[in-house]
Amino acid sequence: MALPEALGFSATPREAPVPGPPDLHVVPDPDRAAKARAAAEERLAAADEEHEAARETYDEAVGEVDRLEARQAPGPGRGRRACAAAWPTWRSRPRGWRRSSPRRRRSVTAPPRSLRTATAERDAAQAAVDRLG
Repeated sequence: MALPEALGFSATPREAPVPGPPDLHVVPDPDRAAKARAAAEERLAAADEEHEAARETYDEAVGEVDRLEARQAPGPGRGRRACAAAWPTWRSRPRGWRRSSPRRRRSVTAPPRSLRTATAERDAAQAAVDRLG
């Protein structure tokens, strides 16, 4: 076997190559869509819970108002004639003796701001989940 030095060849000294900057690039997250959907579903679940709590509170309030209005209405033994005898003129009857005023009824039956807000948040969360597919 022949050695290069024996044949007259010699290696020329060279400087070690300087490594360049590493080749860095962003790799997209393969689970990005799944993570976004999971986060959107979590927000939807939280919004559903809040909406259900607000709906229960609203239903309880409406039920209480209906119960109180039924208590104020004339009973079986206190029909229209008994009420007419008790209050001879329309103006002398207590306000709301037969039914609540439309203004009061509207304020009771209209959903409170918290229920409307919870409904809007739930709908927005549902739209976000729907957009993600």
